[in-house]
Amino acid sequence: MRSNSIFSKDINEVSAIRSAVSDRSSSRCSETSQKKKKRGFFRSLFSSFKPSSTSTQYRNRIWLEFYEVCLRKDDVDHFRPGYWVLDTNIDFYFEILQYRVLLPRPASVRDEFLLMRPAMVYFLSQAPDPREIAGALPPELMKASYLFLPINDTSESGIEGGSHWSLLVVSVEQGVGYYYDSMTNGNANDCNLVVRNLSILLNKRFTIKQMKVPQQVNDCDCGLHVCENTRILLYRLLQKPYVSKVDMNLEGTQVDTVKLRKDLMRLITLLIMHYGTKIPKTQDFRPDPVKDAKIFSLLDRPEVMEVEALYTKNSSSTPTSSSAVHSGIATDVSVPAPVLQTSVH
Repeated sequence: MRSNSIFSKDINEVSAIRSAVSDRSSSRCSETSQKKKKRGFFRSLFSSFKPSSTSTQYRNRIWLEFYEVCLRKDDVDHFRPGYWVLDTNIDFYFEILQYRVLLPRPASVRDEFLLMRPAMVYFLSQAPDPREIAGALPPELMKASYLFLPINDTSESGIEGGSHWSLLVVSVEQGVGYYYDSMTNGNANDCNLVVRNLSILLNKRFTIKQMKVPQQVNDCDCGLHVCENTRILLYRLLQKPYVSKVDMNLEGTQVDTVKLRKDLMRLITLLIMHYGTKIPKTQDFRPDPVKDAKIFSLLDRPEVMEVEALYTKNSSSTPTSSSAVHSGIATDVSVPAPVLQTSVH
C-alpha cells in the first residue's frame, strides 16, 4: 500500500511502494470520456506538461506538499472519476481534517481524536505482536478516546494488493468499534485483524458493531466513502460536550462522490494558486485565514457550521468528561482480547 506521507519513512522496512496501482485501478474502473476542458489555471495545471503520461517520471512528479502529505501526479489523478482512491488520497483528506477541524480546537478536545493513516493501520494489523512495534506507532494511539482507522483488504493479497476501503471508528473508553463498509462485509477479516491487535496493544476488550451505511454504486468510490464518513462522524463526535447522545448511525446519509472528487481537485488547484506547491509544517509558516476560508469552503457542509456555532456559543464551557453516549442501528460482533473471535448475534 503506497503512501507519500512523511511518516511512512518510519515503516519502509514493513511497507513497499505500490508501483502498479494506477495501471490496475484504471483497468478495474471505467474511464470517463474526455470532456472539453475549461481554459485558465485549472486547465494549465492538470492538462499541461505531458511528455509521456505513462512514464514513471511523470507519474512521480510532485504536485503538492501539504504539511506531512506529498501528493504526486499519480495521486492527484486518482481523485479523477473512475479511479480507485489510494492511501495517499486518504492521507490528504485526513490531513485537511486534522489542520482545519481538529487543530483549531482546544488541546483537551483535539487530543481525544486520532485520524490514523492507512499505512500505520496496515502496519498495526500485520504485526505478530503489536506490543513489539508500539514505539513505531503514533503516541496518540495510547491516549486518544476515538480512533479513526481506514481498513484495506491488503492482508488477502499482500502489501501491493488491496482493492477495497472501509472505516473502523473505535471508542476506546467504551470498548466499542463502529464498522462502516460501503460494500457490505467487504473487509470483515481485515477489520478483525486490526481489532485483535488493538485489543492486545491497549489491553482492552472490544465489541464490533456493523453499522448500516450507504452503499457505493461502483467499485471505485470506497475510499471516498471512508473520507466522507470520517468527516461526518468526526463532526458529530465534536458535538458531544453539548449534546446528550451522539448518533453513530449513517443510514440515510448521502455521499456525493462525484462532487467530492471535483471539490478535492479544485481544492488542490486553489492551494497551489494561493500558496504554491509546498505548504510546510513549520512554525514560520502562517496560513492566511482569508485565503483558507475561500479554499476550504468547498468542503463545508451544514454540520460544519452547526459545530462551529456550538463552540462559539459555549466557548466558556469546559467539558467535564470525554465520554459520550452513542446510538445507532448495528449488528453486534463480540471481540474478546487478546484473540479475536467473530460471532454475529
